[in-house]
Amino acid sequence: MDSMSILLIEDDKGICNFLRLALTEAGYEVVITHNALSGIEAYYQDRPELVILDLGLEDLDGMEVIRQLRLDGAVPIIVVSAREADTEKVQALDLGANDYLTKPFSVAELLARIRAVLRLTSQLAQGAPKDPATTEASQVFTGDTFTVDFEARVVQLLDQAGQPDEEVHLTKKEFDLLQILARRPGYVLTHQYLQETVWGYSDEATAVSLRVYVRALRQKLKTELIKTEVGLGYRLLAAQ
Repeated sequence: MDSMSILLIEDDKGICNFLRLALTEAGYEVVITHNALSGIEAYYQDRPELVILDLGLEDLDGMEVIRQLRLDGAVPIIVVSAREADTEKVQALDLGANDYLTKPFSVAELLARIRAVLRLTSQLAQGAPKDPATTEASQVFTGDTFTVDFEARVVQLLDQAGQPDEEVHLTKKEFDLLQILARRPGYVLTHQYLQETVWGYSDEATAVSLRVYVRALRQKLKTELIKTEVGLGYRLLAAQ
């Protein structure tokens, strides 16, 4: 089986050498570029399975690189950056990055994030949707304690045998919010994205409403899968 290829766009040569060794030992093929423009060129030439991107590049900000790559498709992008501000993380995720790691980080954590992103990408390639709007209406999401039928707009709790049992009454907005999360399991969906998708706009009032609705979903579904990503948004984990 051929090794999966990773494009690393990073201007710090010390980090590049370190990550090249770690990723190669983990079984990946690694292509390295030290600036944004050569990174974009390498992406179109080599078509990697995943991109690891630093934001602080000399010739072009990494945010613009995300924009450029997203014009072409859905290649997984993991941002690794020294920028710690929540606004930077939110912007990167809103632009289409799949994950964000703040420097310094451990190799073990990076490898775990890579495996998670590639696993989800593989699941999508085998038939799951790449975007919430293109999900097949008949698809059913099954969580740890509940199941969601998107077409019927029915949510049911699971019994001890893992079978659909009691139906859960959700308001329209509660279902809309759950559906958005369930159509993108494993992805961090930012506060702004969720507010604008469910309510049509984002402001202080919808920010408060979002927290209230998430709390209601957790209680009604008796689930631990809806995770808070502090300062960013929410992520619905896929059931193990």
